[in-house]
Amino acid sequence: MTQSQSRTQSRRGSFYPAVISAVSIIATAIFTLIFSTGAGAWAIAPAVLIVLSEIVKGVTDAVIPRLVTSRGLPRLALRGGVPSQARTIVIITALLSSPEAAREAAGRMERYSITNRDAGENLVFGLLADLPEAQAASAEGDAEIIAAAQQAVAELRRRAGDGFFLFLRRRERAREGVFRGWERKRGAVCQLMRALRGGDDIDISDAARRRLGHIQYVIAIDADTRLTAGAAAELIGTIHHPSNRPVINPETRTVTRGHGIIQPRIVTALRDADATALARAFSGGGGVDIYGGSRGEIYQDISGKSSFVGKGIIDVDAYLQCLDGRLPSNRVLSHDLPEGAYLRCGFAGDITLTDSHPATAAAYYERLHRWTRGDWQNAPWLLPRVPGGGGDMTPNPMDCIDKWRVLDNLRRSLLPPCALAIILLCFNSAQYRPAAAAAAVALVFGHIMAAAGKIRHILIHLRRAAARLLLLPIEAGVYISAAAIALFRMTVTKRRLLQWVTAADSDAVTRRGNITRCLRLALAGVLAALAAGAVSVSRGDAISAALCAVWCLSPVFAAAMSGRRRKKRPPARRRAYLLRSARAAYRYFTDFITAENNFLP
Repeated sequence: MTQSQSRTQSRRGSFYPAVISAVSIIATAIFTLIFSTGAGAWAIAPAVLIVLSEIVKGVTDAVIPRLVTSRGLPRLALRGGVPSQARTIVIITALLSSPEAAREAAGRMERYSITNRDAGENLVFGLLADLPEAQAASAEGDAEIIAAAQQAVAELRRRAGDGFFLFLRRRERAREGVFRGWERKRGAVCQLMRALRGGDDIDISDAARRRLGHIQYVIAIDADTRLTAGAAAELIGTIHHPSNRPVINPETRTVTRGHGIIQPRIVTALRDADATALARAFSGGGGVDIYGGSRGEIYQDISGKSSFVGKGIIDVDAYLQCLDGRLPSNRVLSHDLPEGAYLRCGFAGDITLTDSHPATAAAYYERLHRWTRGDWQNAPWLLPRVPGGGGDMTPNPMDCIDKWRVLDNLRRSLLPPCALAIILLCFNSAQYRPAAAAAAVALVFGHIMAAAGKIRHILIHLRRAAARLLLLPIEAGVYISAAAIALFRMTVTKRRLLQWVTAADSDAVTRRGNITRCLRLALAGVLAALAAGAVSVSRGDAISAALCAVWCLSPVFAAAMSGRRRKKRPPARRRAYLLRSARAAYRYFTDFITAENNFLP
């Protein structure tokens, strides 16, 4: 990329948030002037601004792809496998809560090595593991977990070669008085990067150090992320292309051209997307879309850099130069955003990884709670100076588009509470009805736009829109709770800022536990609906009272949507038909796709 192209993308990046902000403010002023019938209408203007900004942003995001050409990142083919100059390790970060979890993580390494054999011997695999939180540096059960992990990796090395490694981190005392791996996943990746360049943060044998000494890239994925066939070589070929090599400004310690991280497209695994009614409503479909690579990503198209979501390939040297000792300890929960900003994350939309999705309401909303707390804990990055790794304040290196991402996350977390408040006000005063209608449209606007793009999927998007409106009090309560807790911990207690629960542990609850946990998370929203319902009953408004009653029962509905489908054996006639169809499809490939026609159909 030339300097002229970089300046053009920088101007686009500044123009995008400016347009959304300006149009949203103007639309709010016009809307309030037209529909205001008293002082109350102006009092809710800030909430209306949040609501209308969602619609404005949705329209803007729909228009931009028609005005800006989406260009994919260039890639090296790597037909002979990964070269030695691009030697890469795939790291699975995992919390080993049991010996079974250790064996399962090792099994994933073996599966990924088989599906990515095209990368050759310069692709190796590692399990970067933490033990659960404990009250001491060692705890009961540690020995069994460690032994299971070591045995599983040793057996894998005997069976499939020596390209597999186990990195087990030591527990350290945290501010809360408990012992855990330093800085959770961010600390794990950072300590591994140091170890790859000779650091002693992680215990590595001399033989392993010699094997790992020339690692150039790290593919970092979570335990619930699936590395698809051939994806490793494609990611390496993308980041190793000369046009994508990172150029670092030594003064700001940020990547100014090229990319220090390449982010693939992340989709929900098909099995997880169809696990429960709740997963079907909120997972966004699921499965790999073979045409998905033709679609760009808004931030990549307008600014040349994308948002990092924690799974992708990272340049080791760029990471250490830009991020080692850069972020404050025990404060950054959602570290993906600043990491992506400092390393100038690129988006490779034609490379797809699959991820899990929570099956139960409690797991889904607890994950949302954690993400929202992380977003609010990133709020200091809106300021000119930000906390540094040494506890001091340093100049903020983020540009306009990066700060907009921080602000947009906060804006999005305020949408459900503002929409719920406006709708509940509408139940008690007719002057708020236009604002309530706008709030309802804003909540489902994304589904409206998606349905307009794919008419055949209109029923699916209508179902998802209905589910969001039905469970609005829970969503609003989660956002209110998360924002309040994050701000309180940041400003008062300074503790538990890295509170986190694994997806597997969060999903392992009973239906009764689902209702209890949803009610706790949705308390603010349910209480607001209850109060508005009481007022509606006193005014004799049966429709408003009925809707408030439905919302008060939203935790029960959420728990009911968390029930898994019972597997049913198909009838004999349908089973026979499926077997015939599968046999015919298989014979097509065996009969017609052969060496005689160069394996082409």
